[in-house]
Order: sequence, then C-alpha cells, then structure tokens
Amino acid sequence: MRSYAPAILLSLLACTSIRTGSHNVQDRLASPAGYGSISGLVVSEVGAPVAGADVQAMLTGVALAGWIFPETTTDANGRFHFPTLQAGKFWFGASVAGYPSANLAEAYGSAFTPVIEISPGRASPNVTIRMGPKPGVLYGTIADAATMRPILFPTISIQWNAPSKRYVGGSASSSSPPNFTEYLPVGVDVNVKIYADGYAPWHAHIRLKSGERREAQILLHRR
Repeated sequence: MRSYAPAILLSLLACTSIRTGSHNVQDRLASPAGYGSISGLVVSEVGAPVAGADVQAMLTGVALAGWIFPETTTDANGRFHFPTLQAGKFWFGASVAGYPSANLAEAYGSAFTPVIEISPGRASPNVTIRMGPKPGVLYGTIADAATMRPILFPTISIQWNAPSKRYVGGSASSSSPPNFTEYLPVGVDVNVKIYADGYAPWHAHIRLKSGERREAQILLHRR
C-alpha cells in the first residue's frame, strides 16, 4: 500500500528527477564552471538522522513542468551530497516512508524546506532538512454496499486548509483496490471524499493526531 497526499500535489508539477550518487568519486572532484556543490543532513522531528530519504533540489523561479531536477538518497547517517548544481537558488525537499514529503512543508505544518544560494565553483554551507511531524494515516477498504465486492479504482480526494490559509487538496485512484492508505496533515479538519462511477460519493471530515492511524471500511451505494 502507498500514500497519496504527497504524490498528488507533486504529480501536478510534472517534473522529472535525475539521480546522483550520495557519495562517490564525483564528490572529490571540482565542480565545472557555472556549477557549485552542497552537502546536507535529513533529520526526523526529534533530530535523529534519517537514512534512505530521497532528497530533491528544485531551482526556484523557473517553470517546473518538464524540468529535470537532481535527486539523491541519504546514507546510513542521514547525509547527502550534490556535487554539481548549476548556480542559482534551490529549495531542498525530502521524502521517506512514514512521513509526509518535506516538499509539502507548508501544507503539512512544520517540516522545514530550506532555500539555498548555490554559487559557481564553491561548496555551499551544509543544509539540514527536517522531516515531520509524522502524519495521521487513514487506511481501509472500499466496497459495494450491496454486494460487499471490492470497487476497482475508486477516486480518493482530500482537501484541507494549510497554515497559510490556502486551500490545498488533490485526488488519486487506489492502486491496490480495495485497499487504500492516505497520509493526512495533523491538527486540522480534512475533508475526505471517495467516489466511483455509478456510486454516490462517501465523504467525512476527519481530524487526526501525529502518528494516529484510523481504519475505515468504506461502503459505496449505487445511485
């Protein structure tokens, strides 16, 4: 099973990533003209290093659709390194199982997504990306209320008010019907709507605490 909230909004950007090695021979080579480098650390909400996190570097001030952005993975000590980034301002986000993506820091509340100036021919100061808090998790199954048979490819929509007061949301289809898993922001009312062709939609307002898991057996009724 997988979560959809981070994937929903990131998919709207239609970006492509190109992976770089966290620590390899390139780390010891000088950056080419017009490029710089940066190292950093990904930590949890309590400051513990996070291993195996995917880290993305996004150039600010450009149209992201179709743009190829660098990506790497933290080592066993939570560290990462980008040996060659073009000069400019980048924001750095991270994602790992069990946390909402730090790319969605504003939407989820307190994750820290830093913006760093990359200077040509120089190594920028180390950067720290803080994950968390852990989201609430809504999970369960979706079935026909009359037959109890699983409903294939229902659409799951979530919406909430982010701390900035902007309305954030998105939708995705369950890739493993009838099971679904959604990461929800904590401490806010989230409107969850589930629907499928030929069925009346199911909806509820749900508020979860950090790390709370709630099971829901969703039954959809034919129109």
